[in-house]
Amino acid sequence: MIRLGISDDLINQPILYGISNSLIDHPFTLKTQSLSENCQALLNKELDIAFISPLDYARNSSLLNIVRDYAVLSEGAAKYLLLFFRENLKDIRDVTYLAESQYYYLAQIVLSEFFEIEAEWHQHESKGKQADVDQLLKDAPVCILDGPAAMRTGYLAENYLDLLDIWDSNTEVCYFHQMLVVREDNHEDVGLEALSLSRELGMRNLKKIAENYAAAHDQQWDYFYDLLNDVYKFYPTTEQWKDIQELFNYLYFYGFIDFLPGMSYR
Repeated sequence: MIRLGISDDLINQPILYGISNSLIDHPFTLKTQSLSENCQALLNKELDIAFISPLDYARNSSLLNIVRDYAVLSEGAAKYLLLFFRENLKDIRDVTYLAESQYYYLAQIVLSEFFEIEAEWHQHESKGKQADVDQLLKDAPVCILDGPAAMRTGYLAENYLDLLDIWDSNTEVCYFHQMLVVREDNHEDVGLEALSLSRELGMRNLKKIAENYAAAHDQQWDYFYDLLNDVYKFYPTTEQWKDIQELFNYLYFYGFIDFLPGMSYR
């Protein structure tokens, strides 16, 4: 069996739909954990192939190859990195965050580069164990939420900025949330034919994916469907892979990675 590292995020379900719902025969054993844990497990040879963040790829690019046909990216207001603020806030001086992630670094870039805001960043005492924006704003005037917590909260909140929308507007490049990679020394079959079929089934069933996800949350299914159908992309093009260099340039300029990574493809 091929050990595939995934996350349980809604945004990668269109790729994994056929596999995770046992709709097709496939060679995978799925390991569900965070993207950073996927990357470390891959490097430790505990996984054969995995979805990781572009930040983790940039930090380990000499050891990894990109599977160029598989990624999750977005254009516009993706509801996956939101900056919340108290009503009538005059300026942003301090920002509270829950945990470090690719979005934590992107938020710093967006505020500094496009708003010229050099804020002080403080980790909330919960350290990511809870994501109640109302509680966060009681403790601090400004906070960010990212990932599924942001997507769920952005449905009802009023005072916030979608930092991914601002990234897209200013750079005119998409944002890569997840990318599929293998170790550089792995030349074996990694089940891409089954993954392609799984994604094809997922794209045909976006409504069902949205309905299933909404059933466990408070939002209506069409909110998630519109995001998956209109904002998120699951078939990266050659030109979009070139665009990711813009993100790497910013990460390097701001000192979040030590060198500009090469792009090595499987």
